[in-house]
Amino acid sequence: MAQNVYYTHKHTLATRVSQSAKLALKHPSRVPIIVQPLPGSLLPWIENCKLLMPKTNPCSGVQCYVRENMKLGHEFALNYLIDTSKIEWEDQTKNKQYQMLNGAELAGLVHSQFAKPDGFCYVYYDQEHFFG
Repeated sequence: MAQNVYYTHKHTLATRVSQSAKLALKHPSRVPIIVQPLPGSLLPWIENCKLLMPKTNPCSGVQCYVRENMKLGHEFALNYLIDTSKIEWEDQTKNKQYQMLNGAELAGLVHSQFAKPDGFCYVYYDQEHFFG
């Protein structure tokens, strides 16, 4: 069963830095990404929130990973947002900044632009809300 605790709440900054450094040494051609539901989302949590993506793969792989692990059909529309705020999670509660994840962008490029000081890139998913 997936734990409903955000990765930054479960692990200290020092632990996260150590984990990402080990991953970078062991898998230099891949980038570490944490995938979790957007705070306040009613969608289920996925079992394993850590994802290692090849730098040369498009970010649409994140979308496939979430859908496969949540076993959602194609009738559910999801938004994928990347955390672009410069402040660590513990330091802010309301003022997070998000940007839509472009599925065509390469994972390495997105990681180099939006990775946090701990070395991870944080992607959030939520159900798309629309009218009509």
